[in-house]
Amino acid sequence: MYDIIVSGAGPAGSYSACLCAKSGLRTLLLERSILPRKKCCAGGVLERAVRLLDLDLDANVIERELKGFHFVREGRQYQCKNACRLAVTVRREVFDADLVRKAEAAGADFMQETEAVMIGEASDRVKVVTSRGDFDSRFVFIAEGANSRNAKILLGSFPEGGMGLGVAAEIQTIEDPGESAGIHLFGSGKALPFRRGFPMTGATFPLRSSVMASAVAAGKDTLNLNLALASMKRDVSEKLGVVKMHDPCFHSVPLAPRTRLATRRVLAIGDSAGFISPFSGEGLTYALTSAVIAAKVIATQSQLDGNISLRDYEVQCRRQIISRMRAARLIGPILHWVVGNFDSDRVLGNFTKDPKAIDLCARLARGSMSMRDFAFKGVPRIPYLILSSTE
Repeated sequence: MYDIIVSGAGPAGSYSACLCAKSGLRTLLLERSILPRKKCCAGGVLERAVRLLDLDLDANVIERELKGFHFVREGRQYQCKNACRLAVTVRREVFDADLVRKAEAAGADFMQETEAVMIGEASDRVKVVTSRGDFDSRFVFIAEGANSRNAKILLGSFPEGGMGLGVAAEIQTIEDPGESAGIHLFGSGKALPFRRGFPMTGATFPLRSSVMASAVAAGKDTLNLNLALASMKRDVSEKLGVVKMHDPCFHSVPLAPRTRLATRRVLAIGDSAGFISPFSGEGLTYALTSAVIAAKVIATQSQLDGNISLRDYEVQCRRQIISRMRAARLIGPILHWVVGNFDSDRVLGNFTKDPKAIDLCARLARGSMSMRDFAFKGVPRIPYLILSSTE
């Protein structure tokens, strides 16, 4: 009889298992694959996500430390530099395996090549039927990703239109890829798109000797995602030279959170809950935030014999995650609209010369500013960029 079973050993699952084990809870972490396993991901970890990890990453985990970013629009680059670290890059197979080792060191049991086939909830426990036997637990965390069948059965489907598609591909370069992340603006247009999701945005993150390119789009737009990859490859080739681009991988991306996040004894975290930024497509910050919230709530609930409820998990997630996602859903289309309707060369050029605008982005990446504050302080600067870009 475990206190908590976590299904899925991605960052959200592994870190929540680590925190629960540190709290003295008997914890079991399940993973259907064998680690290390490849993961379709851009590999960028914003500093605000790194700060959520109350542990030191092994030296071999971090590929690059990033102190700058640059916008790419129609083949032109606009560089923004910062004195402080804004993010690190990792290979997800290495990063995820390191978090699992830390969960085990904290006292969690780990079983790989073990799939949670069915999760059945009773009044006093949860039964998890796996491919390697059955286990009982007081609570269960579902951290199985956006396509989790268990989350769909227990918590319902994502809202209509709430699922998108992401793509990632590694590009080996001739020159050193440097310490700057690229933000590629593909979705900028004349119309102001207030549809669920966000205009297509790409990103390039430097690794030790290559660049990881990725993009996210609403729906199942594989054609435009492949065109975005080709465009990013051209941009990387012009700057660094390209040896080859590996075959791309595609993965489902939630564009909106689930309406229901928890039952009486089961809750969803990370991608399974639909916690992805509709501004950038970044999910690690929210994944780790949900892991921290879940672990704290369970540490409290495990001390109770009656009145079991995970309602506080939903309340905290709406306050700390979903409110920020709503702010991001507003500001993302506005920024794309500005770039698409005005002289983008001069708008982005002025942005790179605006210390306050760069500082706002840096503070957002480092976690010293929320998305809501970023919207309140960033949107008023847009008229300056627009007016400064007119003849």
